[in-house]
Amino acid sequence: MRKFATAGFVGLLIAGIATAFAMTPLELENLARCVNEERPLTPDAVIAGCTDLTRMTGYNKGKSLAWVLVNRGNAYADKGDRVRALADFNQAIRLDPRNGLAYTGRGIVHRANGDT
Repeated sequence: MRKFATAGFVGLLIAGIATAFAMTPLELENLARCVNEERPLTPDAVIAGCTDLTRMTGYNKGKSLAWVLVNRGNAYADKGDRVRALADFNQAIRLDPRNGLAYTGRGIVHRANGDT
């Protein structure tokens, strides 16, 4: 799967979110795992971080949840689990129809599946 955000942007995003929401250390850890800025983590570790975020207040609805689902969908795609990747991308699109990364991820998975 392609990495869509630049490292600098993602770092600023984490810092901004952490400051705006006064996040706990556990929330920061899960956010860092879900973002996986430098790609040192396995897809399973990213999936676990994103899944943990979906259970936390602030990440369990709307555009925030859509963002988490796109990251988790990318990790599922990296792992080769296209069914779960599509499910996450589709749910992200339902939550935030203007999320271009969700459409891009879904299109990449459809192309990998040979769908036209």
